[in-house]
Amino acid sequence: MPFLGEDRMDGMTRAQARRLRDRWRAAGLVGAMEHHASSVDLRWRQLNALWRVAIGLGLPLTEAEGVQEVRER
Repeated sequence: MPFLGEDRMDGMTRAQARRLRDRWRAAGLVGAMEHHASSVDLRWRQLNALWRVAIGLGLPLTEAEGVQEVRER
């Protein structure tokens, strides 16, 4: 167990933890840029795949009663 003021956290130094966090942030940014740059065709295929998963899981694909009413308020 680290002592107060010790520069280690669970076997990782603060500098290592910061570098790891920065790498995860950079990876997230790259992922967001890739998603933004993806084609309409790719997004359409992903949406269709998600739709098929929902059907396979037996999820209701229609709106519940009253949803349109709430939207119009």
